[in-house]
Amino acid sequence: MVRFLLDRGATLYEKNVTPLLSAIYGDQPEMVKFLIDAGTDPHLVYTLADGSPINALGYARMYGRPMIERMLEEMGCAVDVQRPSPEDGSVASKTVEQRRREAIIDFMTARFGEVDKLAMGELLPLVDGMSLSIHVIRPNDANPNLVLFTTGMSDLPLTLPSGQESRRLGELVIQLPGSWPHPRTCDEEQWLWPIHWLRNLAYLPHSSGESYPHPATIISSADPPEPLGANTKLSCLLLLPDSGHVSQPLMLDGDQQIHFYNVVPIYTVERDFEVRHGLEKFLEKFRMMNNPFVVNLNRPSFVA
Repeated sequence: MVRFLLDRGATLYEKNVTPLLSAIYGDQPEMVKFLIDAGTDPHLVYTLADGSPINALGYARMYGRPMIERMLEEMGCAVDVQRPSPEDGSVASKTVEQRRREAIIDFMTARFGEVDKLAMGELLPLVDGMSLSIHVIRPNDANPNLVLFTTGMSDLPLTLPSGQESRRLGELVIQLPGSWPHPRTCDEEQWLWPIHWLRNLAYLPHSSGESYPHPATIISSADPPEPLGANTKLSCLLLLPDSGHVSQPLMLDGDQQIHFYNVVPIYTVERDFEVRHGLEKFLEKFRMMNNPFVVNLNRPSFVA
């Protein structure tokens, strides 16, 4: 598959997207060799999600990949790297987008805990001008849940109704139970649908003109709605901005704001209730649930 994509014009480095680091993280020495043979520079300095510089050898050591370490050392790689100055045009220089990502990561760290250093990026971004990544926060003492959130959706403004212009930058967050498998170590499709849907929802307003107006939006998985994954009957997605742990926007320079949308799976019957009775009555019912922002695969319907 990687050879197929490269033959059709995929790049080996695109902003935050680092297939070489992904191969190292997955302990895939053959893929590391393939990517280097295909033209990836093993000496390249990358910027991790927290803004720190690292190269391939340093990354292999950080995650304990001795076979890959030896391979990279034989290629002359050294582990000590310095962040190049912003004027030199290197990939480690901080762009506006990188500074925004760092601000988002700091914002989410303050609310949920430490963010994994390696984000899940796109090898082939679907929308020009947008570099989407999905980040993971593991359960910790301050937060018992597995949290996924996006960066890059706010690279482009949302199309919103008149009067909501200050809310045109948005990102997504979904909270999963602490027992949910980490998406980087899980290959069972039934646990990966949150990644799939975060990705779809992040691209949707930029690729189709779909609007995510306040105070909430409901997106159906299909028409008619189908289960989001094999392990649940939840079938639609509620996008609820400025609520729960992210009730306040992230304030940036120049009076820009990034608003965070909680992504909450709901049942078809709940979506139908909103269609019949309106959003206000729907949200009244929703807020009566215990801990409504954390995904519960088998919860009872709150409109039953």
